[in-house]
Amino acid sequence: MNKEEIIASLTKKEDGYCLYLVSNQEVLGFKEEHLTALINLLESGRSFDDYEAYDTVVGKAAAAIFLKLQVKSVYALLLSDSAFALLKKHNVDVDYQTKVPFIINRQKTGLCPMEEALLNVEDHETMIETILKKEKELKNNLKVTNVK
Repeated sequence: MNKEEIIASLTKKEDGYCLYLVSNQEVLGFKEEHLTALINLLESGRSFDDYEAYDTVVGKAAAAIFLKLQVKSVYALLLSDSAFALLKKHNVDVDYQTKVPFIINRQKTGLCPMEEALLNVEDHETMIETILKKEKELKNNLKVTNVK
């Protein structure tokens, strides 16, 4: 897949992929929503220093994880100002379709929980710790409802 095909796949959402990591040797596609795929990659301990990342939504949390994964560039359909600043600060090439002040939550009532959790966090390692703590908290707060 070339860059245009990957961006088209993310935009159309027909195949369900939300994230691609691309190197000269391979194209990895992920269908997990939100930060799930990135957190799984982070927990794998693998470095992706020869990879370009293509993602649907990149807020500060995703940007922090991309830094930890050591990707060389990030392309986002939707990118927050804080993600842009963080990636640029660490000399990661970044491109986007749309840049917004912040990522909103799914209910469209305020900030994304991860964006909110990282508002005043500047240290990269503290960002990663905060992301993992917040992800665990969000998973614990999920309630399963049986719908018939």
